[in-house]
Amino acid sequence: MGFDDLVDEVLLVDDSWYPIPDALERLLHAEAERSANWTLLASSLGEAGDARTSSLWLSVAANRFTQALIAERSEATSLRTLARSCVRDDLRVVFDDPSFAEGDPECEHPLMLMALGYPVLARKLLLSDPLVLHRLAVDGRRVLDTFGHQGGAVTAVRADLRRQAAPWTIHANLSGTRILSDRPREDQERPCGTRATFVIECRNADEFDDAIRMLPRGSSGRLLVSTVPEARVDVERALAAARLPAGIGDRCVISVRTEEPVDPWSTLLLLRDNPSDEDEIVVAITGSSRAEDNIARYLRRYFSETLDSFLRAGVRPLEDSEVGGVFPPTPLVGDLAFNAHWRALAAEVRAFADSSGVHGPLDRGMPLGPMSGWWAAKGAALRVLTDMAAAASRLVVARREAFTILFAPGLASAGYDVRTVISAAHIAINHTAIEYDLDYVMTALPGYPVDQVALLERSGWRGSSGLLALLAAALRIRSRAGAGVVEKLARVIPSPRRRRARFARLEKR
Repeated sequence: MGFDDLVDEVLLVDDSWYPIPDALERLLHAEAERSANWTLLASSLGEAGDARTSSLWLSVAANRFTQALIAERSEATSLRTLARSCVRDDLRVVFDDPSFAEGDPECEHPLMLMALGYPVLARKLLLSDPLVLHRLAVDGRRVLDTFGHQGGAVTAVRADLRRQAAPWTIHANLSGTRILSDRPREDQERPCGTRATFVIECRNADEFDDAIRMLPRGSSGRLLVSTVPEARVDVERALAAARLPAGIGDRCVISVRTEEPVDPWSTLLLLRDNPSDEDEIVVAITGSSRAEDNIARYLRRYFSETLDSFLRAGVRPLEDSEVGGVFPPTPLVGDLAFNAHWRALAAEVRAFADSSGVHGPLDRGMPLGPMSGWWAAKGAALRVLTDMAAAASRLVVARREAFTILFAPGLASAGYDVRTVISAAHIAINHTAIEYDLDYVMTALPGYPVDQVALLERSGWRGSSGLLALLAAALRIRSRAGAGVVEKLARVIPSPRRRRARFARLEKR
């Protein structure tokens, strides 16, 4: 008795999709009454690696499968090649709407497909470059919500995304920012309704005062302070003079770090030494001692008002069982962290993460993580990061930047996502700023952002100034040899900045 006698139909599928069980069961039941030779989409049998190729899903008669298996004898034959060998003229496409005939229907029309009973969600959609989804006007968060409403396992999808995608990809594709209501002025003294462990990291009394001013008046819980030995006396005096929220009172602990610098890693060690309940919320506040100017005042208002809105909302963004940490988005006015130095840290941070058991993807450029101000997390979500803190002394790169890069991957390794939270007033400021900045940049670069990034990547441009740098970037697109000549000239001919520095040194002599 041969294989064809035992089996009537063979289903060829790959692992490029998440199932919707109910829709899948209905589809298989309906197709059982029809011919065995069918596929979901016409693009299901495209070449592997082609971005427009849909998830592999092909049902064929058993005898046709065995014939294709004999014809494709090579051990290197891929499943997709084997599937194409099974195809004949009588192949039926189940979802043959004209809208799906071109392009990539799984990424361009996911909601339309699911409304028609499409039984899977393509993994590549949520793993795509966010610039691609923005170009296609695809709302990944709505797609995932619809997938869940139809019976898909959203928890399993989110766990897979944490393993496969960099934090910014997940955050952007699922619209991870949450907008909180602004606080009424008359409510400033009312209790926030959320108990937490507040941790202040400061290197002097000025930074302590700055952090205390960010603490909402209605806060309740305990206060931990991490500082350096030489500042302890001044910080104790500042603490005694501070007007602490009534809900905190005298529940304060001052810790002096003698071996490690005061930074987020030392904050985690302080929490390890003063453990709290895993269900308690931890709020870490970083003070600033920068000169008092308009930027400093705006940043203090930005961080204090977003923290106040977060606590008065009952830490609602953390009510999601899979969200472990939140922080405000990087402010887009005043201070900007958009520069290329993050790439220079990548190799060492990657090595440190791997040695600590954090193997998920890291962001390529500016990371999704708390830059300054404050961050909050569930105690249980900090487990992996706390273990890493004990080994952070091995870091040669800037420790604070390493924490920013590893915050989201560390929480992902513990099984949690991150969110950014911002008040309605500040999202208006941030959004308007980025909208204007983006429009202004786009006047000098052709195409959509996804095209512009590809152009800049090909040019190798990293923000260097000067005519020779821009000329070299343009030549890299057209002529590598020509770009090499210009780069040599750039090394020989001093830039205006280097000339000014040289003249300044000569004047000092």
